Amino acid sequence: MAANAAEAAASLIPVVGGPLSVVVATLFGYSYQKRLEGWRDEVVAQIRRLHEERGIAIEDLASNPDFLDAVATATRIAEVTSSSEKRSYLANALFNVGAGTRVGPDKQAIYLRYVEELTPSHMTMLGLLDDPPKFLDDRGIPWPNIGMGGLGSIVELGLPELYADKPLLETIIDDLQRYGLAQNPGLNTIMTGEGLKAGRGTAKGREFVEFISSSPAS
Repeated sequence: MAANAAEAAASLIPVVGGPLSVVVATLFGYSYQKRLEGWRDEVVAQIRRLHEERGIAIEDLASNPDFLDAVATATRIAEVTSSSEKRSYLANALFNVGAGTRVGPDKQAIYLRYVEELTPSHMTMLGLLDDPPKFLDDRGIPWPNIGMGGLGSIVELGLPELYADKPLLETIIDDLQRYGLAQNPGLNTIMTGEGLKAGRGTAKGREFVEFISSSPAS
């Protein structure tokens, strides 16, 4: 698979030929191979966890169609991403599928697709929207003394770099709403201090996060 990807990459560059094409193919082949080797090791680690922590026999995993489908899908995604966060989400999902998650096969496929399509910034923003006070507290940021204000002030405190890029921030929030993972309250909508603390994550959003979490709710 890696070799085919390398050859395809080289063929897309019309000026590459002779020794240079070999160099390009080698670089791509090495990068893809290392990525796949790292992912393979992660899959093995999750299988060991399932056996040691949950007492699930490896033979049972090998005959579990949901687990095998999840491994195939997660492997395809892992192959094309360099994001360590996404790989962590994928590994957690494999463990949860193998452990018998309450999320059905169709949702498993959908949620794995979400991991592929959404960015780490989406996931971070989802965490803030779901529980603003906890999000700030986890980062050692005191809750501001605000009687009235907009959610944008909380985002600015918790995610200043993302807040500074308004077009990206708006896209991320719109995406989360479109996927049905969180509500979009409007960053400039004035609300009470208690209103600012309210979660905007949906039940679907919480289920998704639990599915890709290393410590899902029991």
